Amino acid sequence: MSQGMTPIPEDKLLPSRYLVSLQTGNTAVKSREIPPKNSFPCNVTQNKRITAQNHWQDVRHIILKSQDPALQYEPGDVAIVYPQNPKEEVDIFLDTLHWTDIADQPLHITSANTSTTPPGNLV
Repeated sequence: MSQGMTPIPEDKLLPSRYLVSLQTGNTAVKSREIPPKNSFPCNVTQNKRITAQNHWQDVRHIILKSQDPALQYEPGDVAIVYPQNPKEEVDIFLDTLHWTDIADQPLHITSANTSTTPPGNLV
């Protein structure tokens, strides 16, 4: 640790880097296909922590299995995971948080430091 610096206490919240609000009005919504075209459905066959339990970082070795023989990858390739949740569980989650009425309303995400909007600002 640098001289003159102290660790941030575990119970202290850091300032938000982004401001999140419900999108208002009839603003056009950019639609994104999820999962995107040319994606591959996979099942997780292994999700094993490879760092010690007392280590601050949780690094995992995850193995995905696809039924699609066209799926090929090489070291250095990146995978983006779009989890799939059962509708019933999503409904329970939304109901528990009282978000059912706003669940389909897009979010507007803005950087707290500037007036710029980060990429993919509609969720």
